[in-house]
Amino acid sequence: MYNRVMYSKVINLFLIPNTILFLKILLGSVIWHRVYPHFLIIATILATAHFGVLPTFTFLLISGSSFLFALNILKIHDYLLALIVGFVSFVQLFTMIALVSTVDFGYYTTLIIFCLLAAVTKQKQTIKFSNFLGQLNTLDWALIFIALIFGSLPQLHWDAVQANLYIAKWYVISNSLAPVKESITSLFPQSAIVYYSLFYKIGGLKLLQLAFFFPFFLSLLLIKQIIRRINLGLVGQIILYLALATPIVLFQASSGYYDNLVFLLILAGSYSLFYFQVKDILLRCAVAAFLIGFSSGSKYFPLVMAPLPILIYFFTRKISRRSILSSMALIILILAPLSIWMVRAYVHTGSPVFPFFQSAFPTPKYWDASDHLEGNFMIQTTMSVAEWVRGGVFSYPYKSYIHSTEFIEGTRGYPGFIYLTFIPFQIFFLFQTLFQLVKRDKLKPHILLFVYTFLAYFGVGFVVRYYRYIWPFQFMWLIGTLPLLQEYLSTHPKLGKGLTIIFLLLSPLAFINLIDYYRYYPLDSHKLFRADYYLSNQTDQTLMAFLNSRTSATDLVLDASKFSVHRLHFVARIYQCSWYWRGWADDIKDPSVLNQFSYLITNDPVTLSSSYCSQPVQRAVELGRYKSVYQDGTYVIYEKTQ
Repeated sequence: MYNRVMYSKVINLFLIPNTILFLKILLGSVIWHRVYPHFLIIATILATAHFGVLPTFTFLLISGSSFLFALNILKIHDYLLALIVGFVSFVQLFTMIALVSTVDFGYYTTLIIFCLLAAVTKQKQTIKFSNFLGQLNTLDWALIFIALIFGSLPQLHWDAVQANLYIAKWYVISNSLAPVKESITSLFPQSAIVYYSLFYKIGGLKLLQLAFFFPFFLSLLLIKQIIRRINLGLVGQIILYLALATPIVLFQASSGYYDNLVFLLILAGSYSLFYFQVKDILLRCAVAAFLIGFSSGSKYFPLVMAPLPILIYFFTRKISRRSILSSMALIILILAPLSIWMVRAYVHTGSPVFPFFQSAFPTPKYWDASDHLEGNFMIQTTMSVAEWVRGGVFSYPYKSYIHSTEFIEGTRGYPGFIYLTFIPFQIFFLFQTLFQLVKRDKLKPHILLFVYTFLAYFGVGFVVRYYRYIWPFQFMWLIGTLPLLQEYLSTHPKLGKGLTIIFLLLSPLAFINLIDYYRYYPLDSHKLFRADYYLSNQTDQTLMAFLNSRTSATDLVLDASKFSVHRLHFVARIYQCSWYWRGWADDIKDPSVLNQFSYLITNDPVTLSSSYCSQPVQRAVELGRYKSVYQDGTYVIYEKTQ
């Protein structure tokens, strides 16, 4: 009986549409890997047809000029690292110019500067771009295609459509990096959002989809390069692929969140310090400092990595005036990208760290002082600080994998099982390293990376246990552990063979985790490679289509519904009566403020609408200031009467 049930479950698993889709992708990857060198021109043509000639050319121009800038001006003679640093440099200069002028002026000025620098510098070596793609195997292409396919769908994930991409879009449309009033998160550090704005500026929603995939693709190439640099064996490579083939990684690669950008930057920073093959230690530390600084300008958490390049430089140099000045320069490189946004937040709110630490920096106009975000349950999850310190740092892989919903991340298995199965080895190496410290043995560079990535993982986890935030540092600790595993297995070959067999036998579990996760995100073939589907289909009998056919970018719409709409896909600006506009909810009690909105979105009946502004909306409807023009059983749209 048991065997029949298990057999039935296995058969059903393979009959799920996403299972069939993944098998098709794997088969396609096998074929593509064998023939792609002969079809790169076709692939380029297809990309041009999808994104458009001008957006494709502009993206290649920015990527190429950024690459040459880093290669020839900054002297970063590592192709992949040069591309990453160059592109981030472009975004950072664009940010600084746009903040004091306009988005258009910042964009065109930065483009001209980088193109001129690329044109005037002489290239002394032949660049073989085949080196970028030549290292990719079938599994790599399978991961790439999964990310591309699911990332081509219109974005519907909460943070993407309500905050990140919405803000990026309106920065461009409004031609300003001033805070977007209807989205309070635009007052947070914005480096990643401006990165998204650059893609939107180049090619609208379609090219914006590429912005999610780009960091994942570069991270994959960088991991492949690290594998070669440390000559990682088969066991280590299997572990890395099991870490890459997880729902969290592929979700990040195909959605408008930016934790994968943070991961890329701290990975590239660590690569610069430990694997960048150049003797100039200051250059290596400066690159790492800049990348960590930019990632901190996106989120505060990467600041845990900030001391690393400073410490490495300071303790490898003799104390002198030059070393002290260089260390100060590294500190500036780290803090400058974040400081820009802290100054901006202070100017607009009176708090440089808005919305945190309301007791020290109260901002009653924008934030409820009783809501301490740093202690919010959605951020901290069910694991307390005390539990984390008592051993939760080691039990976290188990709890986040088995009880993923407790960490606000959806289906069970979201993180992937590899962190759970690999944690015993990481604990073993921690004790081994501690023993070396007691003996006062000199630590090798890869041991230093291992120790620091653990401290970073522990430090972020001490502040926040929300899985998406801690994941980049958990992955970094895994990468930092692999050289130690490689070293240990070189003296224990039988153990290496045993682990290879064990992880290979466990690998189907990664496939099952992906299937389980993507059951909740079925692939709609009608929306493939149609990022602007909801904007272009204005004849559909939907709320989006109705409003998009009647509004323009100058219109204001108030979303007073309890079930907030996906505002990225609207032509008009959408104000929402939720925590995104909590601090300003009192404003609409003034009829003159409410009267600025051309349309109101409410639930049916209106009494079910958001509690933040239901009363003034109800009163405006009752007084006849707005009339009902649309109903679908869930939503009602009211149009302002003349």
